[in-house]
Parts: sequence; structure tokens; C-alpha cells
Amino acid sequence: AIVAVKVIPNAGTDANGNTSGDSEMDKIMSEIEILSRCHSPFIVGYCECFIKPPRKKLDSGEMWIVMEFCEGGSMSDLIEAGGGMNGF
Repeated sequence: AIVAVKVIPNAGTDANGNTSGDSEMDKIMSEIEILSRCHSPFIVGYCECFIKPPRKKLDSGEMWIVMEFCEGGSMSDLIEAGGGMNGF
């Protein structure tokens, strides 16, 4: 299957390997929880989520969200092609 990977920088773990606990991370985890339970033909399918640890000691980790691939592009691509938010 062809999938899309959304990479979220500075997420997952800090330089000490501790899980990030800020409110933005909580929102992302909440969205992943909802996506993992949704099985609708109108919502992009969720496959898996990975936390990639930092490569260097002072860097932050990344979160990789694996989703169903949609040929039309991302939502921001569609909004931009339609002339921005005013086009809808």
C-alpha cells in the first residue's frame, strides 16, 4: 500500500529521552487517538505513529504519523489551489 508520512519536528522526546508533555503534544496525541478509532470513507485512514529519537544530544525527536495516501494532496494544497480561505 502507498502511504503518506507526516513528520512533526521537535516532538516526541527531548534531548534527555523524556517524552514531551506540552499542550501542543497533547493535542497531537488526542488527534491520533481519534484517527485510530475512525473508520470512515470520508476521513484519511490512520496506520501507525512512530517517535524517532533525536540524532544529536541537543536535538529534539520527531513524530512520524503514517496515514493513507490521498492523491489530491494535502488540505493546505487544496486550499491554496482554491485561492486561499477566501475561495471557499
